[in-house]
Amino acid sequence: MRVQNLKEFTTEYKHGSDWGLLLGEFLDEFYAHPDIKALESEPELMDEEKDAYIAAIAEHLARRFGWSAPDWTKKQNRFLHKPLFVNGGLESLKALLLVQSPVAFRRRMIFVDDEHLSRV
Repeated sequence: MRVQNLKEFTTEYKHGSDWGLLLGEFLDEFYAHPDIKALESEPELMDEEKDAYIAAIAEHLARRFGWSAPDWTKKQNRFLHKPLFVNGGLESLKALLLVQSPVAFRRRMIFVDDEHLSRV
């Protein structure tokens, strides 16, 4: 059974499931059946980077579908205090990621490419 919402995502991750596989499952399910309910329940806290990253996902998807971001995404513990570049450590990509990062990620100091949450 696929992960239906971000709260399930974090619960499954904390029980040892692979982050990348869970993210793929969640995105596949969400894009197949977009519903604000998948974003509304506040996920468990994990660590600073993952907490901010999950909030960025929720805010980004909500904006993309014209919904208001859930209130939990606005909490201070859902923002980073130092930049995180999600690029596999390639210094040469940092400038590109600064420009391409969607607003929900950029305002949390998380820098990803503009296709980061796309599914093929």
